[in-house]
Amino acid sequence: MKKKMVFALSAIVLGVAGYVGYQRVSATSESDLFLANVEALSEEELSYDEKIRQKECFENDGEWDMASICVDGGVETVTSDNSKEIHLFGAVIKVSKKNTPYLIKWERYECQDHKHSCCETQGIDYEVESL
Repeated sequence: MKKKMVFALSAIVLGVAGYVGYQRVSATSESDLFLANVEALSEEELSYDEKIRQKECFENDGEWDMASICVDGGVETVTSDNSKEIHLFGAVIKVSKKNTPYLIKWERYECQDHKHSCCETQGIDYEVESL
């Protein structure tokens, strides 16, 4: 009789423990599923045209959701040396004439956050004109 009582009590304890454990796992799974659904709904879907632009951006080694912004610029007057070169911003610019003044218009670009845009240009861009 004592063995039956211990067995019955053990079965009840195991049953309650199993039920509580199942409820905890079930509640966790439901909350995880709910959270995943909320996150999916909060993300913007790209239109067909934007998906094509995004694909082209990645193919051109661009950065999506970034825009190329001009952050600095100016105009410099520089004279070429005997080797038909101008040394500016750590770069060497080849020109056609020796010891000639040139006008250099330059802009410096950086990628900055901007939704649904592609940043493909960073660094310094310049245009050279002979004076």
